[in-house]
Amino acid sequence: MTGCFESQRPAFDRIELRAPGLEVAIDGKGKGAFVRSNFHTGRVDRGGFLLSNERYDELKRRLERFRRLDETVDEAEAGALLERTCEGEEVTDQGGVTIHWRGSYGGQWYIADFGCEPKQYAERNRELRAVLESLPVPEAVPLP
Repeated sequence: MTGCFESQRPAFDRIELRAPGLEVAIDGKGKGAFVRSNFHTGRVDRGGFLLSNERYDELKRRLERFRRLDETVDEAEAGALLERTCEGEEVTDQGGVTIHWRGSYGGQWYIADFGCEPKQYAERNRELRAVLESLPVPEAVPLP
């Protein structure tokens, strides 16, 4: 895709992570909020947290490798990412993770569909799940 930024990625001041039934937003000072919507029961939980500088820096470091991938696109191309289809092995209802880095320039998006080529992307999927599990938020809601 052509959405990748050439030599240097623009600065961001907010990170948003989404997984099935879970939305997490963290500002540049480590202050975060989450909304967990359980589509099985209709229950919605909201909460907040504060990451230490060290934990926030670690989160940024772990996500930076995804931010530098060719599959990461800018705001103008984000909609196309949601519409793309898997061109290889596909397993339905596996969920995934969306990362959105936001800044004054707009934003960058990375979308991982855990059901698309699950063997090929197993390491990536494990890392993204581990990132979510490292945050002080509830688990994502398993798909039916």
